[in-house]
Parts: sequence; structure tokens; C-alpha cells
Amino acid sequence: MGFSMLSRRALLKFVAITAGLRVSSALGTPARAAHPVFRVATSGRCTDTRCFRGALGGVPLCLDVGAENFIAELAAALAASDTGLVAGLSRDSDFVLVTQLALERGFSPGFKGEHRYRDGVVEHRLETDGATAQVLRRTLLASGPNWPASLAQSLPTIAVAGGAARATRFEMPAQRPADSPGYLLSWTFGRLTG
Repeated sequence: MGFSMLSRRALLKFVAITAGLRVSSALGTPARAAHPVFRVATSGRCTDTRCFRGALGGVPLCLDVGAENFIAELAAALAASDTGLVAGLSRDSDFVLVTQLALERGFSPGFKGEHRYRDGVVEHRLETDGATAQVLRRTLLASGPNWPASLAQSLPTIAVAGGAARATRFEMPAQRPADSPGYLLSWTFGRLTG
């Protein structure tokens, strides 16, 4: 069964469970929460981030980067003992903020993707293990301009990625949406357990 056939609830449940497994297996210790919660931080500021968010539906655990109280909401989400993984698609300035808050609260960086529009293409640079990078490459290339939705639907694959991270680059034809900043980052942070 492909990810597009999963219900949003099933997708999030799968990601929540596998996120805890990935973090705990990578560090060799059990995750603290029995059922770690998966949270998404993104915004509605541009077409690509709205597409990413829309692919996840009306997820109650989706934090709006553009909200006035985002920092307090993210800090509370990261402090919650049941949060196992935080993921998102955002501008680089939002990524810096999320990184600072996540690292201060015991999360470690996982997957990172850079998505840059230029001259009628979007260049993707993915930092993850080789097998996951190849799956994501095929998925994003097949999705065309809906790559942000495919990226969101690939979160279960990203969450269970393991092994040494390496950078994979590829380009695909794409017109930059008028409201796009031209450069976006996708990312995950997993809770360190101890």
C-alpha cells in the first residue's frame, strides 16, 4: 500500500511510532514515551509550505510558524515528554529558530533537505542515508510541482531513515511560485533519550 492510500490519521500514527523507534534505535536506549507524538511546524506563507501542510490535512499537531505565539507553542511542544519527532518545511530563518529551540530541549537533527528554485528548475539537496535519499528522489521527481505534498507524505520514510547521512542532489523542472522565497528547508529533529 502506498503512502497516498494511507489515511492522514494512519500516517500520523505510523510516523509517531516509528519516530520513537528511529530515535531510540539510533541511540541504543528506549524512548521515554510509550507512543511518541509527531509534530509538524510549517507555515501558510507561500504556495509550497501550504501544499506541504495541506498534504497532512487538518493535523491538530501542526504548528503555524507564522503565528504570533509560535515560539511559545513550539517550546511547549518540545518540552512535552510525549513529543518524539518534529518535522517541517520552512524558510531558512524559521529553520534557525526551530533548530535553536530543538537543540536546547534535547532534540538532535535528523533529515535535512534544501529546495532552491532557479532558472526554471528546483534543485533538491537531501541529507539522509543513501537508500532513503533514493526513495525520496524518485518520489519527488515523479510528483512534479506537487513535490512539497509528496515530501509531506514521505515523512514515514524519512522518520525511519538510519545509517550514515550523505548529501544527494538533483534537479527537476519547476516554475517558482510567485509567493515563494525561492529557498526552503525541510527537516526533522528527534528527541534524544537517555
